[in-house]
Amino acid sequence: MTDVVIKCPVCEAAANFEFATWVNVGQHNSSYFRRSKFFEVRKGRDRLGQGYTAAVYFPGLNGGLHNIGDLPGNFVVEQWASKPNSAMHLRAIDGVLGVRTCSACGSRGKHVISWPGDAFFQIEFRGRNLWAFDRSTALRLLKYISSTEREKGITGVALSRVRLGFRSEHWFLRKVPGHFLTAKARPTIVRRLRKILELPAAGQR
Repeated sequence: MTDVVIKCPVCEAAANFEFATWVNVGQHNSSYFRRSKFFEVRKGRDRLGQGYTAAVYFPGLNGGLHNIGDLPGNFVVEQWASKPNSAMHLRAIDGVLGVRTCSACGSRGKHVISWPGDAFFQIEFRGRNLWAFDRSTALRLLKYISSTEREKGITGVALSRVRLGFRSEHWFLRKVPGHFLTAKARPTIVRRLRKILELPAAGQR
């Protein structure tokens, strides 16, 4: 699945968050994965309350997947490349795990995401927060709220469903609370979105 943009916990600039991936490896294989520098073993429970042992891979922290070999049993490295599966279930282990990378301060490390609190592209209006997954989503949100002739009955198929929500442009716009869509709210919302996107004020170049 597509990554999201969060506020860097070190410098508060925009940082990329890439989801960790995991595979249920079973307790009998856990010793191998505990010794490996590429994985971190964590315990989790499924929706039925059954426990499992997961080998979690944090993208790029200790080398790419292509560097992993000699896996036990019938495991293949491609199993750790499936992001939608991992993002959907990692919360059952220990929050939504991943790697944050900040180009502003150069920091990089493991991160447990808190959404939407961690969202970089978010603004406050009269006690409520409006957020976007990334810059492109925030730009679409700005265009939608700026319009005085918003499309009615927006439809679309969600691209990916995860614990953080659907990553679909159409779903996202359909769910914008009316609190942010009134004619009176529009000037303030547009101004604040343009500011966080580092765009010039409307009418300026």
